[in-house]
Amino acid sequence: MRQDYIFIAETKTLLSKAELLKVWKEEDAEYISKFKARHRRNTSLAMRNLSRKIISNYTQTPIQDWKIKINQNNKRSLCSNFGIEYCVSYSHSKNWMGIALSTDAIGIDIEETRHRRDWKSMSASFFSNAKPAQSETEFLHQWTSYEANLKFDSASPHSPAKNIHHKIINNNTILCVASNKNTFEFLRDEDIAF
Repeated sequence: MRQDYIFIAETKTLLSKAELLKVWKEEDAEYISKFKARHRRNTSLAMRNLSRKIISNYTQTPIQDWKIKINQNNKRSLCSNFGIEYCVSYSHSKNWMGIALSTDAIGIDIEETRHRRDWKSMSASFFSNAKPAQSETEFLHQWTSYEANLKFDSASPHSPAKNIHHKIINNNTILCVASNKNTFEFLRDEDIAF
């Protein structure tokens, strides 16, 4: 893999690609069984299968050669049958999902604005030492940074991310990537050969 990849897609678009839901591995069945909501199970399965598809495309290896492992720190890795390992991070909101793949530690979070979210009290509770957010968008920058950093920390404990990258996906959705890299290749579903 030449560089890090960030994949973002609308959930409904991805879930309509039926072949993503056909590929079941024992590890997937065990992982998604903890979710009660069918939508959450389908989204998680789609993200897991899609991360294997992306890594298969970019390493020119069979998709069946890749497993997803989760260690005791909650670090997620894509591991091949031939000893190669990549860090993977997942995030989803109601309408969007994101996958980050890297040769190093990485964390991703994606959030949408919500009309009923009490972002002011959440900001005061979670970020009492920071400058108070003046808008929900500002709060989402704080929140996604926090979440992406937690995921980065699970992959690289006690070594904070050097870079926090935010990307506005549309007027109400923010993506954040925590990593030690400066650049990424952003992918959409049209970039993947399904």
